[in-house]
Amino acid sequence: MKNLVCLIMCLMFLVCAGSTSWCDEIAKENPTSVTKNKEDMDQDFEKMSKQMTPMFGNMVESMMQGKLKVFAQQETTILLAKFVKNFYDALIDEGFSKEEALQVVMSFGFPAIQ
Repeated sequence: MKNLVCLIMCLMFLVCAGSTSWCDEIAKENPTSVTKNKEDMDQDFEKMSKQMTPMFGNMVESMMQGKLKVFAQQETTILLAKFVKNFYDALIDEGFSKEEALQVVMSFGFPAIQ
């Protein structure tokens, strides 16, 4: 049984070593094929980027318009006001002075859904 395993391992080694040298020979015969493929890939990437850029721009614009529509609703502004008030009150409850809490709330900025 051990001999069979050793024989199989030796055969696998010979096959792997042979295939490696075969790949090296192909690369030596045609070294520009690797470079050409990289150049083709770079050109393909540039082409895709040019096609995708307008789509990403439209997507970002749509998302911003959607956010603005949500923030323009009265219910949203009421919720934001409640959030800011609760945030301010929580800061005071945690030991901040009224002035410090106001500074923290002001520096926090406009809470937005990312």
